[in-house]
Amino acid sequence: MKKICLLTTGIISLFLVVGSTNAFAGLSGIIAQGEFSVYKKGTLADKMSGITPVTEETLLVCESNCLIKTKGISLIVQDGTEMAVEKGPDQFNLMVTNGLVDFSLTNQAGKVAFYTADGQYTVGDAMFNASTESSVRGYMQITDDGRAKIGIHEGRMVFSTSVGPQTIDSQ
Repeated sequence: MKKICLLTTGIISLFLVVGSTNAFAGLSGIIAQGEFSVYKKGTLADKMSGITPVTEETLLVCESNCLIKTKGISLIVQDGTEMAVEKGPDQFNLMVTNGLVDFSLTNQAGKVAFYTADGQYTVGDAMFNASTESSVRGYMQITDDGRAKIGIHEGRMVFSTSVGPQTIDSQ
């Protein structure tokens, strides 16, 4: 497994090995908008267009700028991005294998687990100041050389890392 660095802080993340996109099964309450190619077990299974629920055990490839929404979470997916999502009971799972996903989290989002093709990258928990912040905005990107980057545009998050919790503020 290749090591990936949380580039926005220079801290090595906590790594856990996960299986495959089967870890993203049981998708309910997640809606996609835009045009996606849907892959199951490495094979093109379907094309989605318009507004549609996200199906289980799929890798989604955005074919234009796309949007994915669920309670407390909005994802803006860049053209060509390969990703999978799952809404679990305790956290939202986002796997990006290639490309860029911008996210916006409200206080209803809970924890977000970020995955790469190699496994769990880190878990983030948004922090809200009720008087000034209504959302946390950031991004997850897999660069052309395969490195993962997570950044915060607005607000702050606490990430699990190999050296303990690390708070990342917008810059």
